[in-house]
Amino acid sequence: MFYTVIICLFLLTGCSSKRPERCANHVRSEVTSPDGRQRAIVFQRICPADGSVSTEISILGATDALPDGNGNVYATDRDIAVRVAWLTENRLAIYSFADLSKGTRLEQAGNVAVEYSQAMETDLLLPQREPKNDK
Repeated sequence: MFYTVIICLFLLTGCSSKRPERCANHVRSEVTSPDGRQRAIVFQRICPADGSVSTEISILGATDALPDGNGNVYATDRDIAVRVAWLTENRLAIYSFADLSKGTRLEQAGNVAVEYSQAMETDLLLPQREPKNDK
């Protein structure tokens, strides 16, 4: 009887060969440097096993494939909107409305200096209308 219970528990708890799904990277955007030698890639890293979604940024060579892993410049455990822009061939700016200091970030990646800016919400004002002259 004892062995029957053990075998039943074994069968119920996962003798299945199904493994949890692996994490996967999904590219959101990529921008090539002005000299064409590097790319900045913004991507989401989605891990179905634990339900996590993170925002990542990597700088790679122009022809290098995005590796299966975390970003090499910026990573945060939140799904946030970011924008990257090359200021020169060795300066990259990263912009977001989110607080970028809450992620893991590098200020220098190889020969590229990385700058982070938090955009602040602004109120847009409609232009003033000219008063009508009814004379």
